[in-house]
Amino acid sequence: MSIDPETGEILDVDRFPFAAWLQDLRHGAAHAELTDALVELVAAVQTTGKAGELRLTVKVRPSDQHVTQVIVTDDVEVKAPKPTRPISLFFVDEAHNLTREDPFQQRLPLRDVPPQTRAGLKEAQ
Repeated sequence: MSIDPETGEILDVDRFPFAAWLQDLRHGAAHAELTDALVELVAAVQTTGKAGELRLTVKVRPSDQHVTQVIVTDDVEVKAPKPTRPISLFFVDEAHNLTREDPFQQRLPLRDVPPQTRAGLKEAQ
């Protein structure tokens, strides 16, 4: 079945459905690859909240062996959205090195305090 683009009339043309043909492409491997790719794409879209894209490219070229044969190749391309990567904050010292501590701020004399033993502590009631 086909639709006339000018009139919208349904034409009675014997055409093999694309969905059925897609299941034949590479003995079903292309269909399976597209199915998996779509699931992964939807998961990435849900995780990131960003849009993604799934593209099937089909190329058809004549066969050198027989006039009624064609060679069909396909390519499945997924452009999944990437999550926003977390940032890291650093300070820059006088030699232009990156450091976690502000080189221009005075350091406090902090030290480790040993843990207290339970002896001498009172229980709260």
